[in-house]
Formats: sequence, C-alpha cells, structure tokens
Amino acid sequence: MLSFSHVGLVVTDLDRSVRFYEEVLGLKCLERYPDNGRGLQIAFMGVDAPVLELLHYADPSIQQRPERGRYDHFAWYVQDLAPIIERLQQHGISLEEPGVRTVLDGRQVAFFSGPDGERIELVQPAR
Repeated sequence: MLSFSHVGLVVTDLDRSVRFYEEVLGLKCLERYPDNGRGLQIAFMGVDAPVLELLHYADPSIQQRPERGRYDHFAWYVQDLAPIIERLQQHGISLEEPGVRTVLDGRQVAFFSGPDGERIELVQPAR
C-alpha cells in the first residue's frame, strides 16, 4: 500500500524559504540538514509530519535542471481561506487573478507564488 510522503522543491535560498513557509503558511521546520560535503542543504517542513522537502544546491546549475520534470503547483487544504489570505497580504503577497474562485464541487481555491516562483494553491472544502 502506498501513502504520500512529501514533495521535494528546489529553492535558491534555504533560509528565506524556511522563513516563508513558517511565517506565511504556519509550517514548522521539522528537520534540517546542513551541507554534508555534497553541496546540498535540506529542510523538511510540515505540521505533524514532513510534507515539503526544501532542497538547496550550492551549484546553481543543478537548481535549474529541466530533465527533472515539471510540476504546475502543489496545494494545501485550509479550513478557512480568509485568515490565510489576510496573512498573505500582511506579507505583501498577492493572489493570482482572478483571486478566490469556486470550482468543481463548491470548493474555493486561490493561487499565489512562493519565494522562488513556486505556484501554491489553497483549497477550502465545500461547506
């Protein structure tokens, strides 16, 4: 049986990204590993379990390897979009147009970008 572990996200500044995910989305840095001599620093972010692995490579050419594949976005479930959007605004972060919208079965979604341009979706279940 399979269960989801985490998403690995390459970032250009590990400290900045850790601060962003802590301050803006309320995640905790659960584990952090310094460079082990291979030019890679890692931080695992989450609430109860790691769900986001931030990877910082010392070599900038590794950070932009297109052969690794692409993703469109990753999403977080939230109980209430309003306080999260308010916190985004306090940090100077704008939502993508058209802002909050209702999709599929009545869920409300909103998209914004993280510090390295990663596309993040917030999903509020239908009420």
